[in-house]
Amino acid sequence: MIKFAQTLSNFQSTILNYMVDFMRTIALKIFEWASKAFTFIKNAANSVVNFVKSWF
Repeated sequence: MIKFAQTLSNFQSTILNYMVDFMRTIALKIFEWASKAFTFIKNAANSVVNFVKSWF
């Protein structure tokens, strides 16, 4: 019974580790995408500003 409890707790901590790892990976991906999107938007905005400046 004690062995079973130990196995269960090991299993739970393994699952927890996987979940934390998964969350971290997802968070990093979202951060990566967000920074790429931000860079893209910033470049687009700069292009628009330069285009507008060239007309005035």
